[in-house]
Amino acid sequence: MNTKRRTQTGPARARDSAGRAVGCARRRRRPRRYAVLTGDVAGSSAAGGKGPSALPALMERAFARVAAALPGVPHGRFDVYRGDSFQCVLRDPRLALRAALILRCSLRSRSRPHSRRPALDARIAVGIGTVSYLPSADTRISTGQGDAFLRSGGLLDEMNRADDRIRFDTPWAEVREELDAEAALLDAIVRCWSARQSEAICSMLAPEVPSRPGRRHRPPSVAKPPTQMEVAARLGISQPALHKMLRLSGYFAVEKLLRIHERRIGELLTGRSGRS
Repeated sequence: MNTKRRTQTGPARARDSAGRAVGCARRRRRPRRYAVLTGDVAGSSAAGGKGPSALPALMERAFARVAAALPGVPHGRFDVYRGDSFQCVLRDPRLALRAALILRCSLRSRSRPHSRRPALDARIAVGIGTVSYLPSADTRISTGQGDAFLRSGGLLDEMNRADDRIRFDTPWAEVREELDAEAALLDAIVRCWSARQSEAICSMLAPEVPSRPGRRHRPPSVAKPPTQMEVAARLGISQPALHKMLRLSGYFAVEKLLRIHERRIGELLTGRSGRS
């Protein structure tokens, strides 16, 4: 029988005066956070001159463009209720502002009759937080429960009494003013876009989803956005004309803002933010 004591190969554990091991507690895992987008369509009575009957198709088109631009990010389908209200859950809260912008641009791309001004827009309340009950992908998202749902739904009620278009409610009180300023600045820019500018910018953020009955559309990767040549060809204009439209509308500055915002939310989610 081998009586030799097994030698410890790893580092010795620190012990207190009573001989108990110390420093062995596991690090607490950060709670999983989601983004819930709750919104309603502004100007739904117009719907491009075709009345409310055209609204469902326009909303579905906007939802499809979010799913195509951000594959795998939306959880399940968008939930539509009361005709012109909607809700969705995003698995990656960093992309909530980009998703909200895609929704607004897609809706704003429909112009009023005999006008270049957009006929539609949307109010979107973004709530970031934990989710205690996440419905399955084939269940109505609006049945979900948790902090993110409460933040988003309550914020939309506030927005309906104001003139806001995008607002955030998050667990991080220290960045409330920062996020409000980003949303307000972006909104001031978006409101100046014509329906054609909105379509061009939405096409840069989200490739158009072709409708091919009987075939499944495989969404493009978010890492490979469309080129200006591709967007210009679909819009029926030249690439220099598209570039000029994007430059005059402030698209390149908006894209920088989105990237900075996404990096900031990522820092907050991981607790690596060095700013107060």
